[in-house]
Parts: sequence; C-alpha cells; structure tokens
Amino acid sequence: MGEMLLPLYLDESFMDSESEGRIYLTRFEQDFQKDCFLFHEARDYAISPEEARSISGRHQLCYAYDMFHFENREFTVEGYQEICKDIESMIDTGFKYILVSNPYIIELLCNEYSKDIRVIVSSQLEINHAHSKIFFDVLNNTRNISYVIVSQNHLHKQEFEEMRRTFGSIGLMVELDRLISDNQIVHEQFNNMIYGYYNDSVKCHLKEYIEENRRYFRKQDLVDQFDENISYKLGEFGVEKELPEKNLRHLLNNELEEIQVIDYDLWQ
Repeated sequence: MGEMLLPLYLDESFMDSESEGRIYLTRFEQDFQKDCFLFHEARDYAISPEEARSISGRHQLCYAYDMFHFENREFTVEGYQEICKDIESMIDTGFKYILVSNPYIIELLCNEYSKDIRVIVSSQLEINHAHSKIFFDVLNNTRNISYVIVSQNHLHKQEFEEMRRTFGSIGLMVELDRLISDNQIVHEQFNNMIYGYYNDSVKCHLKEYIEENRRYFRKQDLVDQFDENISYKLGEFGVEKELPEKNLRHLLNNELEEIQVIDYDLWQ
C-alpha cells in the first residue's frame, strides 16, 4: 500500500501500531497562523519543537501549513521573513514534509527549500482534474513535491486515472473521509461555511446545513475502489483519535464503504 497521512496523537500505541508507511500531521503551538480560528480549535493537538525532534527520529512528520488565511502578509517583507523562519524551524526540528495550499508558499518551497523538505500540496487548491497540472508546470523546480492530495468532490475513476497519467512522478493522495456532494451549489456553499474562520456561529449553521442537505451528499465510486498503490489521507486536527483509528482499520481491511466522514466531528 502507498503511504498514509494521519493526524498525530502523542500516543505510542497509536503511532507504533503498523506504523510503516505512515506520515503524521502536526504543527507547533505557536506559528505564523496563530490568529486562525481553526488553529485555536486544534491547539490541543500541537507539539513543541522539542517533542518534534524526539519523534522525528522514529516517525515521518508533516507540518500542517495549509491554512490560506494569511491576510496577504506573505507578500510583505515582514511576512516573507516570518514564513522563511517558520519553514527553517520545521526543517531544523526534523519535519520531512510540509502540507500547504498557498501557491506563493508552494513556489517558495520549490525554489528555495527543494533540498530540505518535501511538499504535500493540499486539495484546497481544488486539484480534481488533469488540467490543474498547469499550476505545477510554471514552477522552476517540482522535485520536492511528493504528493498532491486529491479531494473526492466530483472525482470519478476515469478522471482519477487521467490525473495519475498526467502527474507522472508526483504521487496522488486521496482524501477518504470528507463530505462530498452531488450538487455543485451545495458543495460550494458548504465549503464557504467551513472556511468562515472567525465566525463562531458557523458551527451550528454548518450542522444545520448538513442535516438539511444530506440527500445531496454521497460517496463517489472512487471510495469503493481499493488500490494498494494509492496513498491515502485520513483525519484532521480537532477530531478525536478514535475516529481516525476506526477509519484506518476499515481502510486496512478494505472496508472503504464503512469509512465515516469527519466534517461533523470537526465542529463539535
């Protein structure tokens, strides 16, 4: 089987059980995105640089740097310096991967840090078809892009196989446990609500919205296609450990139809 990207829980029994081919997702308690609403929700799952150094000797760590709410600070001199400081700190503490969706930062990582850290491109760029490779073609160096996380929204087997052929040496990592929609309008509205970072009321509105539109949500046929060569992503920050553990067991047992979506649990 390909590799699996899982949230990090500081629990040896979780990390050491069948851990070969696993990448663990985490982040520092304080970073450049400290004002992000979702980041505060996930603070309990963050680690210190000292813990990262200790763990990185035994496990592959991936730094979650994919929140896109930078308020355009990345285009200022101060913002550029802060981001570079963050990346260098990740490298220094042993992170092998960085998960990121911001195109500016992806370009920075490919051009300035290609020898030091591998990039996992987040599906927040809505990379769901072969045409999305245009973004990668304009980069000077893509050798350190290891995976592109593919959202299942509107993705079918034929489209996925076309993406595999198009991306070639860049691996695709399928996100198995997020809600997917039959209806584009429902899907866009849902994601607009999810990324309302500063609005506490979005939680109750999102729960209500999911219930009212549940008939539009379905599992794509890709979910039912088990492929030992595909890499998978399971879980997010803020989800209790039991849910990714349960979904992981279903994946390893080829019970993909039993995998539970996590969006509800992110907003409890």
